[in-house]
Amino acid sequence: MSDQLVIIQSTTDSSESAKSWAQYLVSNRLAACVQIEGPIHSVFEWKGELLEQTEWRVQIKTLASHATEVTKWLASNHNYDLPEIVQYSVDFVSPNYLNWVGDQLKPL
Repeated sequence: MSDQLVIIQSTTDSSESAKSWAQYLVSNRLAACVQIEGPIHSVFEWKGELLEQTEWRVQIKTLASHATEVTKWLASNHNYDLPEIVQYSVDFVSPNYLNWVGDQLKPL
């Protein structure tokens, strides 16, 4: 497996949204695993107003070859006006785990 492992991260305002995303991405073989963390507390400025919000962080484990499809799906199905969609390249991953990730994903 020569493809690189990436983690795509986003946040949403409910555990239901996070679970729905995870189920879609894994069942459609776009992600090998999706981890949901939360609730987390976010503080940010939006349209000139200081806001605090409870959110759930979603970490999507996939391969670089699938990242564009995952981020496009996430952007078009997100419930925020301006969603956080961040992609991390993984510097090291055990070969067995990387092979498992690749086996879970649909061929492109």
